[in-house]
Amino acid sequence: MIAKTLEEAFYTLSPERDFAWEEGGGAALFIDPPGAKLGEALPARRPVHTIIARKLLGPHPDEKVFVTGQKGAGKSMTLARVYADPKVRERYEPLVVRAIEHLGRSSADIRLLLVVLIGRLAAFIDEHHLARPEVVAGEQVGAISRALSRWIGLFESGTATPPDAFQDVKAKLNAQVTDVTFSIVRDPIRRQQVLGDPRYSATELFRVTAALIEFVQHALAIRVDKHPGQLLLLIDDLDKYYAPEEVRSLFFEGFDTLRNLPCAVVLTFPYLLNFDDAFVRRLGAGEAQVIHNVKVVTREATADGLRLAPLDRRAALGPAQEFFARMYGTLVDATLLEGPEVIGRAAVLSAGIPREFLRVLSKGFELCLEYGCERLDLATLEAARIVLRQSLERTATRPADRARLKMVQWRGDILGFSSLLDSVHIVEYTNSNVWYAVHPLMEDIVEQWVARDRDLLLRKGIAVGMVPSELEAQWRKDAETE
Repeated sequence: MIAKTLEEAFYTLSPERDFAWEEGGGAALFIDPPGAKLGEALPARRPVHTIIARKLLGPHPDEKVFVTGQKGAGKSMTLARVYADPKVRERYEPLVVRAIEHLGRSSADIRLLLVVLIGRLAAFIDEHHLARPEVVAGEQVGAISRALSRWIGLFESGTATPPDAFQDVKAKLNAQVTDVTFSIVRDPIRRQQVLGDPRYSATELFRVTAALIEFVQHALAIRVDKHPGQLLLLIDDLDKYYAPEEVRSLFFEGFDTLRNLPCAVVLTFPYLLNFDDAFVRRLGAGEAQVIHNVKVVTREATADGLRLAPLDRRAALGPAQEFFARMYGTLVDATLLEGPEVIGRAAVLSAGIPREFLRVLSKGFELCLEYGCERLDLATLEAARIVLRQSLERTATRPADRARLKMVQWRGDILGFSSLLDSVHIVEYTNSNVWYAVHPLMEDIVEQWVARDRDLLLRKGIAVGMVPSELEAQWRKDAETE
């Protein structure tokens, strides 16, 4: 539903809104971004969701696809588009697992993720009535009953003789998994007990997970109705776990576990791993799909090389302006803007990241309500930029982070500081080449930091020609000091 008032616009564009998976949203709100051009002889590349769909419809029923991109680039929306793809739905019965709904940030672990998957699979069996005799057409389920009954002890100590009937096994397992999942989400003490219990090893939990998946695959394949016969796991939000210990558990220690799940899987992962050589080498050909930010600006040739134009005269490219105008038009009435130049300015301030575009406009509409404006204009949007800049500045107060931001802005290179991509302090621009800068929202303050450091060196008597190398040496020293 299109927002018609300033207040509706503020809430509609809120970056906290779950666009991808909310009822009535998702695929219906998605606008395909302009595709990247890889040379003049070829057409623009297709959207990532179509590439993923093509892989899933290929000859491998247990295809794995790892999806990444900067925070806000559209990873969840891409998974939602795959979920809604009619051809994908002809082959697969999708199960969406929103990791963040079960595991809070800074608490993810491959073992806890497997417990969540077990719980969601047990619920999936119930929701789709896969254990009913009439659904499985009289097929014997004794094998799965025996497989699962061996693992009931994982969830309940002192278990009596395991039941033989699948329904009883499933009911018992489902109740125990629900209890464990509830505990690990809400009780950090219980979570640590789970992680310290050898019964909850990744190997043991993988066996339970695989047994449930194999039963689901079997039940889907022999259903007497005409529904899809294969399971597709869509595991979203894993990109939100980028603390070092979480990355190590989920994507290094747990990589083979995720890759060996016996069904098709599409999952997200933190963008910083796209710069980790050890992780990239483990990915197979075509397994990783990167969602790039929208190409919104180009650099200008200067005496110092290619540089972004100053922020006050930077303009969005035509295809980017059109894309963001269409995105805005699916959500908010155009009459709430003073003019189309507001869209272009918000696009530039977003660095081509869709969720950042929404965040900038949402803050602008919030300030309209505060100031009593009738429409969002460029002056109010500039006030929104200052407010958002202050937020970014407050979350980059460590000397090491500030040194890294100054170096990236100075060099236009990531320089190994990929963790700042996931916090969006640094943004990636993609033209024919990939290059980096601090978020446009805080460019002015970082330039002030650079100027202050330069002036300090000059006052110390450092020769003008030596200032650049001295600046870089000082910033690199500070950047390496945690």
